[in-house]
Amino acid sequence: WQRHPTTGDEYLEPTRIEFKDEDVQTYEAFRDELRAQKQQRQQQQTKPKPQPLSGAPAPAHHPALVQQLVRLGFSEEIANNALSNTDGDVEQAANLLMDQVGQ
Repeated sequence: WQRHPTTGDEYLEPTRIEFKDEDVQTYEAFRDELRAQKQQRQQQQTKPKPQPLSGAPAPAHHPALVQQLVRLGFSEEIANNALSNTDGDVEQAANLLMDQVGQ
């Protein structure tokens, strides 16, 4: 216990913890690994569950949305399936189709 020089209150002096360089490096590597795993989990949760874009018929979506994807060069069937995979979000559907074209 120590006394504060101005107020006279008693207090405990803070404990100072010093780490070795290798401890800091180990901690930072572990922290970075945890961050990467968390980011990977978040990306997996936000990605739509891919279904075949051709084959089984998908439920029909609003014709204007389908036509937006058709104008990008995709068939109506593939556009419909992409919209089904993205819950009708035409922007996500376009991204999904473009990603598959790039593979």
